[in-house]
Amino acid sequence: MGLDLHYARPSVSQWLGGVRPRPPVPEVIAEAISRRLGRRVTAEETGFGVPGPRRGGYDLGEERPGGPAWPPKSPVPYSLDALAAVPDLSGLGFGSARERGSALAARDVRSVATMTEMFACTVAQFGASPARKAMQSYIDTKLRPLLLRPAKPGVRWELLNTATRMVRVCGYAHYDDEAHGNAQRYYLLSASAAIAISDTDAVARVLRLLSMQARELGHAAPATRLARLALEHGRNSGTGMRALLHGQLSAAAATAADGKTADRHLRTAKKLAGEPDGRTWPGVLTGAYVSYYEAVTASHRGDRTRAITALAEGVRRCPADFARLRVIMLARLAELQAREGRLTAACRTWSQFLSQSEAFRSASIDTAVRRAKAILHPYRYHETAAEILAQIAHRHRHDRVLPETI
Repeated sequence: MGLDLHYARPSVSQWLGGVRPRPPVPEVIAEAISRRLGRRVTAEETGFGVPGPRRGGYDLGEERPGGPAWPPKSPVPYSLDALAAVPDLSGLGFGSARERGSALAARDVRSVATMTEMFACTVAQFGASPARKAMQSYIDTKLRPLLLRPAKPGVRWELLNTATRMVRVCGYAHYDDEAHGNAQRYYLLSASAAIAISDTDAVARVLRLLSMQARELGHAAPATRLARLALEHGRNSGTGMRALLHGQLSAAAATAADGKTADRHLRTAKKLAGEPDGRTWPGVLTGAYVSYYEAVTASHRGDRTRAITALAEGVRRCPADFARLRVIMLARLAELQAREGRLTAACRTWSQFLSQSEAFRSASIDTAVRRAKAILHPYRYHETAAEILAQIAHRHRHDRVLPETI
């Protein structure tokens, strides 16, 4: 969740004795129980929260009269309550603070667009850690002042459209670095801003990301609801995006044990991915993603063989510029191969994963490495498995002398 918290048995004993832990611990405990039970549990229901009147919206950060509410820099817990506000996100966008400064020019918008593209490419090719803090700093020192400057309506709309994408990319960087509470808040801010400028395609994109996050955190019902909302907003999006939206709904439905819905939307996703623009470069990426969604769906339906085949196809189709997606698929593929008893094949795949992710700096990649180590530990005396464990040990030693960011 992006929080570094450490508690021993004495703390837990105090909580059980009636001592209320300080925020954000109650929310973290509620989130952990929610994941284990597979349903929403609030902080109040755990006995740690302070009951109070519920607000219609969700506080995305520091409130400023007439201005935007931006996510905080400090780590915050992921919240199911926040998802309950979707799609009613009115008033949570960039706001309408009093304009000041010189008039906004088209070159200012181009500058933001260029920086957004650079940050997005950095995350896709090297992971989130090198870009996340720099992106936060750019948003705080450059983007936010631009949003306060006067501008012609056309230039204003272009800036808001570009800012919506930058905030969404910043959310994805936090997601990749497993700072899930902050990622969620950036996503919600991006969705709200997209709604404010009536950009339904941008709304669909960020709702899909919110659904992906909820599904991976074990919240199948909210993930399915968000995926349906994304599909509804994206009904006029391009063919490739609609393929991704159907694919996400397939994965979410499969996680929620709704096999019929999962199969129906997976068929639609594959059909859309195979249409004419599926032969273009963006279409190749769409095909890789749809293969990933097919693997998720098959895995939740108990068909590991099909999941392995789909992930292998996704790895093959993934463009070189999206190395992060490819190495994540390699890690998932190796895990499935190991569970299927194909240890030698799994080790070959993990070897590819370790070599191709060596330049990556992100918490999600680090988690994948730890999972590989845990799965292979029982086979540590197997020659091939021992080689992979040695690679992991060497990597950990090497990581200690690398700077935190590049």
